[in-house]
Amino acid sequence: MLRCASVQEIQMALAAGATPERVSYGNTIKKERDIARAFALGIRLFLGRLRRGGREDCPCRPGAKVFCRIPL
Repeated sequence: MLRCASVQEIQMALAAGATPERVSYGNTIKKERDIARAFALGIRLFLGRLRRGGREDCPCRPGAKVFCRIPL
């Protein structure tokens, strides 16, 4: 599994032969347009975080899987 923090990293991973199923996208400051671009590139695994109080900071896309970090 390759964890990418930017759309450019996703593009480099795909160009190097990685399949979208083996790439995840996540960073602490995800812009909506970057999430949409990653999804358009075939990425379906996203990383997010759950903020204190239960508020989600996770991308939501139909058919996507989201792993959330939970602060302790």
